[in-house]
Amino acid sequence: SQYATATWTNEQVFKWLNESNIAEGIKYQLRAFDGKMLQELNNIRKEAPEYFYKAISQSSSTSLFDIVCF
Repeated sequence: SQYATATWTNEQVFKWLNESNIAEGIKYQLRAFDGKMLQELNNIRKEAPEYFYKAISQSSSTSLFDIVCF
């Protein structure tokens, strides 16, 4: 659930990223995130999708395919 995710440690987030086969470019961008930060990222995605996709696509190693899969 969303509330359980907010309590995740950085290690738990990284484990989830690896288990979810998230693209390397996105994993790199989220490498320091904990659950609370991941939850805030989801809030930004919902409230400001243009900003979210612009910010996440600024990584040179993140393709449009990777963004759509994320």
